[in-house]
Amino acid sequence: MKKILSVCLALCLAFTLAAPALAETVSLAPAALEAAPVTQAPAAEPAPEAPALTGSVDAAAPETADPAAQPAAGTVQAEKAAATTITGIVKDEVVGHFKLTSTSRNSKCVYQEYSIAGYYELEIQRGDWEISMADGVTQTTRDFISVDAMTTSADEWINLTIKDLNIDVSAQQNCFAFRVGTNTKVNLHLEGSSVLKSGKSRGGLESAYSNVGKSGLLIIDGNGSLEAIGGRQGAGIGGGSQSGGSVTIRGGSITAQGGDGGAAIGAGASGNHADITIEGGTLTLKPGTKGHNIGKGSQASTQQVQVWLVDRQEQDVVYDASVIFEQGRTAGAVSGNYILQQDQQIPEGRTLTVPAGTSFTV
Repeated sequence: MKKILSVCLALCLAFTLAAPALAETVSLAPAALEAAPVTQAPAAEPAPEAPALTGSVDAAAPETADPAAQPAAGTVQAEKAAATTITGIVKDEVVGHFKLTSTSRNSKCVYQEYSIAGYYELEIQRGDWEISMADGVTQTTRDFISVDAMTTSADEWINLTIKDLNIDVSAQQNCFAFRVGTNTKVNLHLEGSSVLKSGKSRGGLESAYSNVGKSGLLIIDGNGSLEAIGGRQGAGIGGGSQSGGSVTIRGGSITAQGGDGGAAIGAGASGNHADITIEGGTLTLKPGTKGHNIGKGSQASTQQVQVWLVDRQEQDVVYDASVIFEQGRTAGAVSGNYILQQDQQIPEGRTLTVPAGTSFTV
């Protein structure tokens, strides 16, 4: 009995002595957590802004932010860890493989990694921009451009000048070189010589179509040249593999080449809708296999492409599935089977003939 009591007393004494130590350990934990930040290294100071820029460039830091490891200003970065946002007035700002200049305080764009690994998107959201290749870069096979307006205001146009761009993302399916999104209105001014080449199911210079909202609205002018090459099933200028938005050509020397089944200008292989206006410029049209010069895609059963012809007697104008007026002639003819969707006016002094084997439905 004495041994049992001795053991019990020993256990009780051990518990009594251990309890304060245990309580002391628990009570120290909050103090340790509060003190932890004191031991951390101070955050690196952000790099000073370049004095020449009046806009702002915001880039999220990578997980292992090391100022010494950051690329020098003006260099072309092989990879982007996070999105970079540029706003306001900037001059010769290098982002990815592009060099940007903006003259508007309202301008905004975002450069970010695309959903396809290894590809990067420059998304223009508003304002006025000039875009060219970064110094030392003659072609990019990973960077491309989209224009998606942040507002649907009727007065909100995005004005872009492209100069000597060379974008070739044709190796990647569903990757576009240049795209105008829905509810977006773009004035595209051409300078120098630019090439836009897209991957399968994408238009070379793509204008998005929407049957529920507003399709993309693209106006092209300038004195430069543009070669727009659609991927397989895509139009040269207009739709991806489906219908295209609105395209007006007022100037420039333009070569539009559709992929298999796609129109040179108009819809992709499966599309039957586009709104095309030709007011000027010099056109070289190369439709894809079984595609039209200007019109629907080869797989579409009906024609809903609207082609507006503006008097251009100075050079040939040849439209598949629409109206033909040849250089210096007042007589024109229909090619293919064309369904008139809206009122069109034949220029004064000209006549239109519907040859055998074709149709012109009003």
